[in-house]
Amino acid sequence: MGSVATLTGLIGAKIISPVEANYQKEGKLVKNTRNRPLRLALYALGSLGLGLIVVPLVREVNLISSDIIPSAIAVTGALMGSASLVAYSLPKHQVFAYKHTLQSALLGLLGLELAGLVVGLIWGNTSLVRALNTADNWIGIVVYVCYMMLDTHRAI
Repeated sequence: MGSVATLTGLIGAKIISPVEANYQKEGKLVKNTRNRPLRLALYALGSLGLGLIVVPLVREVNLISSDIIPSAIAVTGALMGSASLVAYSLPKHQVFAYKHTLQSALLGLLGLELAGLVVGLIWGNTSLVRALNTADNWIGIVVYVCYMMLDTHRAI
């Protein structure tokens, strides 16, 4: 049920386009958009569906150890908060120079993951496969934090 709600909501919200709501400010045309109520409702349905999917997983993780979820919240908050603070403190448009580098890093992560899969299929679960997966995780976290900085910098 959660998967159906998620797919229906998010695909429906993607199909329905926002309405242009341009206005004049100090003699300049400011381009803006406004979401239709149906689009907002579909997005809310998709978010609700994601919540329905995650609830059983959270319950199972909490049965394994009750420390996992608070630790994950704290680490995620620290990473996102530090990325936002760095983005706020940098001069305007300084982070934009790294946009193409980050896109290349995403492609590199895909290549690293594919290399791990191919090596795993050929030689089995070796130390090289575990090293590739570990490197993929840590590099992925760094790229994620850098994208958070880029998005925060773009928003300010």
